[in-house]
Amino acid sequence: MSEITTASNVDAGRSPRTEPELPLLTLEASSPITSLATAHPSYLAAGSEDGTVRIYAPPQPKVVKAIRRLGGEVSSLVFCTKGKQDGRPPSTLWVVCENSALCFNLESDSLILDKGGAMVNLRLLEPSTEDDVVNKLAINPAQTHLAYSCDSGIVGIVELKSKSNTRMKAGHANVCDTLSFIPDRPRELVSGGYDKALLHFDYLQGVKLSQFDLTDVPASNDEDPQSNVSLSPPLCHALAVSPAGIIAAATASGHLWVGLGGKKGGKKKARKWEGLKPDEAKSFKIAEGPVVAVAFRAPEAVLTVTLSGSLALHTLNSSDDYSLQKVWSTATKKVVKANAVASGGDTGWVAVGGAGSANKGYVEVWTGPG
Repeated sequence: MSEITTASNVDAGRSPRTEPELPLLTLEASSPITSLATAHPSYLAAGSEDGTVRIYAPPQPKVVKAIRRLGGEVSSLVFCTKGKQDGRPPSTLWVVCENSALCFNLESDSLILDKGGAMVNLRLLEPSTEDDVVNKLAINPAQTHLAYSCDSGIVGIVELKSKSNTRMKAGHANVCDTLSFIPDRPRELVSGGYDKALLHFDYLQGVKLSQFDLTDVPASNDEDPQSNVSLSPPLCHALAVSPAGIIAAATASGHLWVGLGGKKGGKKKARKWEGLKPDEAKSFKIAEGPVVAVAFRAPEAVLTVTLSGSLALHTLNSSDDYSLQKVWSTATKKVVKANAVASGGDTGWVAVGGAGSANKGYVEVWTGPG
């Protein structure tokens, strides 16, 4: 691991600290944590398997608002703010429960809300698709469209003003677990699935623009090739797109796949995002087990968490053909099966959520260099 030295992690007479030792905060719930979301200046929402949501303002441990009795597992959470001003407290929260998305008013005087108090209740899937569930929700920067992904492989879009719900003309052949809007691309979306594919869409037209198979790129770090052999296929568990247009995808085979073709700066802006270009893709073996969550902490700094709770921060080194450097790593203390990671951005903290012993839920809030 590469050692770093900053004013915040060096004490007089002691060696530089290269990784966080203990979580800043540990939050407990009665049921496993299944989803996390953050909003600036300092808000964290945690959804649970038992259909509850708790909202915090780290580093304070107190719940500032809660939502309960949603009737099913909370699979995804999205904060929204009024207008487009950065730094304003979130005004609403979208919550996905089974096949519906509910929007709650966080400016309500009530400290505890329930399903009946939702401002909007959108059924994303038809009643005839009872075996299908929604896995992930995202909102575009203009807050005009919601995107969602499903167990069936469907990728859908909702125009919020009209509430019109349409599906992309192409989808995944297996579970679609994750998706993201692409920054500075007002009509483009990318998704990842258990079919080992990344799909890139023009969501206003509903058409696929490009595709990438995660089995097509060999690991590009300097490990023994035999170490890159995995019993698990590269199913895509999670993805994120940085403000710089770089995409990172986490796989069940323990790889972090990075697409650099859509990176902004240094070249003329392409007509469409090129983040899935095969000749500008890299794959790094970062774990022996599944990598279940990924988030960008900075344009070229990537957080990852494995199923077993190994949390790490990596940086992409552009001066060395975009090699991947691990800045620090640590192991969760209460979370034994991780499900989600979220970055607090400028606040410097990172949250990991999942299940602990006796099937309890835990969120660990960490701070670390980088």
